[in-house]
Amino acid sequence: DVVTVPHEDGKGEHVYHQYTVLSDHRDMIMAKLSENQIASAVYYPIPLHRQDVFSAAYSGIALPVAENVASRCMSLPIYPEMPDESVRIVAQAVREALIG
Repeated sequence: DVVTVPHEDGKGEHVYHQYTVLSDHRDMIMAKLSENQIASAVYYPIPLHRQDVFSAAYSGIALPVAENVASRCMSLPIYPEMPDESVRIVAQAVREALIG
């Protein structure tokens, strides 16, 4: 998949406080969104084990999955009253970033 979206496994419901996706093309997607004046963000750019508060306890420990996710995650716009047309605009900008 070019963009991995949140998955619900039936054991609970996502509250969608943030709509965080994963992509190897994160920076390119974010640049395209910015060109279209669409906000996006990387809220967790540094995995917990590399943050100062935890670095002593986790020094020398490799956590490749956490590193991978931190390098690929980004949050797209979402809010309860977001109109369907705005959702389509964001989705189209993501598509355009990926297929040109």
